Amino acid sequence: MESIVNRIIEIDQQAEDKLAAAETQQRQILADAKATAAKQRDRIFADADKQIAQAEEAKKAELDRNISGLTAQRDEAIHALDHTFLQQREQLAEDIFRTILGG
Repeated sequence: MESIVNRIIEIDQQAEDKLAAAETQQRQILADAKATAAKQRDRIFADADKQIAQAEEAKKAELDRNISGLTAQRDEAIHALDHTFLQQREQLAEDIFRTILGG
């Protein structure tokens, strides 16, 4: 009878050891899952930051191209206006000269 009681105690101890091991394994799995989730979150945020930076860079490059194009158009318009002004100034000077001499 004593051996049966000892065997029951031994089985109970083994069950408690297995339960403790399972609880330890459960805590480890949970800790690993939390660490994996944190790493994935950090990776996702890093990827998002990188994509945002790339989008900002692309938009800045597009804006710079647009500004360059507009600046070129403005410069061409100013050049055309300068040319027109010089032609009209010369014509006006000739008209005034003729009026003074002819009149």
